[in-house]
Amino acid sequence: MAKTDLLKTGIELLDRLLGGGINPGSLCIVVGEPLGGKELIALEFFCEGLRLGEGGIYVTMVNFAEEVESAIASRGLDLSAYRGANPKYRIIDLYRPTVDFSVEDSDTVTYVPAPTDLAALSSKIVDAAMKLSHLSRVRIIIDSLSSIISFASPKSALRFMSFMKAKVQLSSNVILATLEQKLANDVETESILHLANTLIFLEKNRLEIRRRGKTPVEVTVKFSNEKIIEANPPKKTQKNQNSKKPSEH
Repeated sequence: MAKTDLLKTGIELLDRLLGGGINPGSLCIVVGEPLGGKELIALEFFCEGLRLGEGGIYVTMVNFAEEVESAIASRGLDLSAYRGANPKYRIIDLYRPTVDFSVEDSDTVTYVPAPTDLAALSSKIVDAAMKLSHLSRVRIIIDSLSSIISFASPKSALRFMSFMKAKVQLSSNVILATLEQKLANDVETESILHLANTLIFLEKNRLEIRRRGKTPVEVTVKFSNEKIIEANPPKKTQKNQNSKKPSEH
């Protein structure tokens, strides 16, 4: 695949370690501790897509839609330029309806009343992707997979992610989902990790990338001005036979 076909993450270090970016039609899962940088990667990936003329869908289960828009604006992106008659993005909010039953959908925000209703969530994502299908591709953020597992169950989350991965495989779209480290270590969650084409692990000052057929790469990183930068040169890590491996795309 030509490097020009890869989706840049918006983070220079990640793009270099990924050989140019993330493959279209794939699933990427970012694993890490709370407030450990997962959301930073998700936001940058979403924003980079809009900057490049792609569509974006942001599924939020831990923040209100307004908070997501504020976080995007803080990264220097003026969302008003992506609204208009044909909005370039959609935010699917499963959080506000848990405390406010009177919310109504808008051109850019869709609400799902129950975080356990994964059938409704799937339908909303597919519908949003269809409305953005006139764009070259759509980047779908799921923040977070941890919430889906907690509200529903690991088996329900597996079925949901299997369905969503099949959907993006039939297109050039991409899913990037976040997952808490403690759940990634759970044996019931292992099958979900096996669905991924790319796994990105963030642990304190360590970043590791695992991809099928490629040697895992690990680097020491630090955070500066809400950016992830490299602290030391990259090094190859030996594959662990018991480690969770992403599936082939």
